[in-house]
Amino acid sequence: MKKHIIFDNYNVTENYDLAIENLIENGYYSTAEEIPESEIWEEVANMEQIWFDDERTMMEEFFSGKTLLVCGSVGRWNGRFAAGKVIEYDDLWKCWSDCDYIGIYDEGGHFYIKASHHDGTNIYEVKVLTEKGAELYSDWDYGWSGSRWDQLGLSEREVHERLWKNAKYSHIPHYAREVFGCKTR
Repeated sequence: MKKHIIFDNYNVTENYDLAIENLIENGYYSTAEEIPESEIWEEVANMEQIWFDDERTMMEEFFSGKTLLVCGSVGRWNGRFAAGKVIEYDDLWKCWSDCDYIGIYDEGGHFYIKASHHDGTNIYEVKVLTEKGAELYSDWDYGWSGSRWDQLGLSEREVHERLWKNAKYSHIPHYAREVFGCKTR
């Protein structure tokens, strides 16, 4: 399966070299040796912010109004822990809000987020809940006693697993195919 990178700031060396090229091409300097290190890093930050803002706009348009199921693991100082949450698109940013490095990519229609911070790395996959999946989760979350999942006494993790595994309740987003026209295979 082809991996389509949506945003990635893990490759600092590549972005550093590109920042030098940009500063020279834009006529600020004639050679790389003339450029102060701090200005190169500032250019790296500016480029990454522009790229991220562009991608964020496209993700907002694509995911807006959709209920998402985010599952994966969180790296912490005391180990790796399973994580999962049903969220609206606006809360997707919490997946990396305290992270220094972010990689967002689509692989075969699956949408992944990798985000690293000083304690470890968080790795998530995102699925879109169907109307039925969102309704079932909402009923369970609000403790509606008519919900068959509430009657079964399922934990939040068990509810996530049922939503995740059943195509009637969730599906992979196919972000790269839908937004960029990329083939998924």
